[in-house]
Amino acid sequence: MGQAVGLPIAQMLGPSQSEVPIAYWSHSFPPKIMRQETEIAIESGFKAHKFKRRAHTDVIDQVECIFEVCPEDYEITIDANCTFGIPERVIEIGRQLQKYPQVKCLESPIDQEDVDGYRQLKDSLGYPLVIHFGSSHPTISLSTDTYDYYVLGSWAPSIMRYANIISSANKPFWMQMGFTGISAVFMAHLAAAIPNASLAHVSLFRLLEHSLLAEPLQISKGKAKVPSKPGFGIEIDMDAIDKYRVA
Repeated sequence: MGQAVGLPIAQMLGPSQSEVPIAYWSHSFPPKIMRQETEIAIESGFKAHKFKRRAHTDVIDQVECIFEVCPEDYEITIDANCTFGIPERVIEIGRQLQKYPQVKCLESPIDQEDVDGYRQLKDSLGYPLVIHFGSSHPTISLSTDTYDYYVLGSWAPSIMRYANIISSANKPFWMQMGFTGISAVFMAHLAAAIPNASLAHVSLFRLLEHSLLAEPLQISKGKAKVPSKPGFGIEIDMDAIDKYRVA
């Protein structure tokens, strides 16, 4: 449809931006590996880095190794998937993290339904807190300043609907969409057309052996340029599709 009318996907969806913020992603690697991951991210043009926190590694040591090699304007989000368990543990560790100014956000540190616990974290640490949209229920999370940001990951119509709901509370979000370069490009188009999709979006396409794109999605100064050619805007590598086809 985009090729037929001569417009890229982003412009078909509405007024759009020419570039969108994209974050690098790492799992909960040992500190020395996290340092290497950060060096790769910086060399690749990223300025935001989201990584997983798990009990088998020390998050302070991980952040220390990132801090040793990253610039001042690097932004770190720690995604615990609720594994800190209780607010007291988050507060204890969070106070140690505060000496690293690059730590900008805590994602799902404890059970997302624990509104009182998140309020305790907010009052004690001051970090912006982010949760996945839907838990706790939007009628609760949107009406309080306890939750600052949201993560959205779904089909495009649902993301656009949820984005409108979130905008009613003047809150931003980032998307977490798919694993391939194809989904990363589509995510960039979608983010460009949604005003409150203003935080660094997450894709795992940089971890793949091949992005499935004939030309790479370039990241510069933390942002991806939204393709301006009609339709998808970037050619898909059909030879790669054939090579990695599993069915």
